[in-house]
Amino acid sequence: MSKLLPQHLTHIRAAGYSTRTITARENVLTAADRALPDGLDTPTTDELAAWLATPTWSGWTRATYYHHLTGFYRWAATGHNPHISWDPSADLTPPKNPSDTPHPVTDAELLQALARSDDRWKLIISLAAYAGLRAAEICRQDRKEINEERVLILRGKGDKTATVPTHPEIWRLIQDRPPGLLVPGIRIARMTPKLLSSKARYHFDSINMPDVHLHRFRHWYATALLRNGTDIRTLQSLMRHASLQTTARYLEIADEQRRFAVSTLPVPSSPQQDAA
Repeated sequence: MSKLLPQHLTHIRAAGYSTRTITARENVLTAADRALPDGLDTPTTDELAAWLATPTWSGWTRATYYHHLTGFYRWAATGHNPHISWDPSADLTPPKNPSDTPHPVTDAELLQALARSDDRWKLIISLAAYAGLRAAEICRQDRKEINEERVLILRGKGDKTATVPTHPEIWRLIQDRPPGLLVPGIRIARMTPKLLSSKARYHFDSINMPDVHLHRFRHWYATALLRNGTDIRTLQSLMRHASLQTTARYLEIADEQRRFAVSTLPVPSSPQQDAA
């Protein structure tokens, strides 16, 4: 096992990285340590490239793993007393950015998913579609954190706390429920984001909607707000993104919005026309 990984995790924990980021980095680097011929601490650039070239990985997976690798090796190879003599990730070709094309469910798919789901899945879908919650946030959401005015999101992405307004549909579904997790786990296990996403895929398959997954309802949340006239800064706040660039990846611009935008362009008149 890597001797440097525990030290690296201690350093990024001290730097204030979120628990989620620390866990993700540990998982990725542990997998790399097992897969690389001589482990994480002494690879060649070619060995790192071969691992990142795993054909079954998606573009997002490849980009994420590259980010964690380069972060680890930058730390290990820099400073007054570097842990390794050179950075084997420095000569890696960065993976191409995955497509940023948004993929929200359609209005019809949202209605269909709600109509075909039991009360438990209606609530899960509504928390994603009407509050924009991520799977990890849905798993942690407690009834006591929601009232008629706002949804309190504790330990959201980056361990940040935030609020969003409560949609009437969410309030209708939970107002009579007692305190406690809105999506309890199974038997002795607490519901986890990975387990919820897996169960969601099985659920959507079972109701003949195999192309739907839970995060597409968060995409719908952003796209529907934009379509209804919400400005981009307000959208950024509601999506709880650190940058507008991230928010933009969620937004599908409808053809009618594009046509309306173009139709508002003014037609300048010449001085002769004004005089006439």
